[in-house]
Amino acid sequence: HSGCRGNRQRKTCHLEATHGHHRGEYGVLHRSGDRSRQRPAYLVPVGVTENMSTVEKITAETLPDVREIGEKFTQSVQYPGGFNYEAFADAWTLAFAHDLGTIFCIRDGSGRPLGLFGAFFHTDPFSGWKTASESFWFVLEEARNSSVGIRLFDAFENEAKLRECKKILMVHLDGEFGPALSKLYARRGYKVAENIYGKTL
Repeated sequence: HSGCRGNRQRKTCHLEATHGHHRGEYGVLHRSGDRSRQRPAYLVPVGVTENMSTVEKITAETLPDVREIGEKFTQSVQYPGGFNYEAFADAWTLAFAHDLGTIFCIRDGSGRPLGLFGAFFHTDPFSGWKTASESFWFVLEEARNSSVGIRLFDAFENEAKLRECKKILMVHLDGEFGPALSKLYARRGYKVAENIYGKTL
């Protein structure tokens, strides 16, 4: 689900909230001559990001720090069921313990998270390929006109390469910024893989 789960382009800096439900797109790693990794000029650090931290990985001990963003994300996209921190913490603590998932974070000068990118790593049951799947991607509104979202995305792709993944799955929620996200993914070498439909019971 993408930070900006579904927002971007000029507002692509709203590149920040995607949730794994809706539209899936994938990219095969180790592309040659990839010019898509050149950062657009408008995605540069400004304002609040002048004092932001480097990208870090959230741990079981620092998981409580993500609560604010989790709540704001689910509110902004009207996520069914809202944000259940206990369920979130249980799932990610288990993923961390078995090295099956990572949450990337960038903080401001005070230590408050400005953006998060969560991902799971698994083996494709059909091809056997190591696969990196985005779970969520969200940046606080005040940091969207900055490089926060792209830096988190870069950290995710780099982690996928370090883990020798052959495929990445990205998603975005339907909404105002869906077209901008689709363009962003296309620039990065992704292609539409499937559409996902859901309903609340």
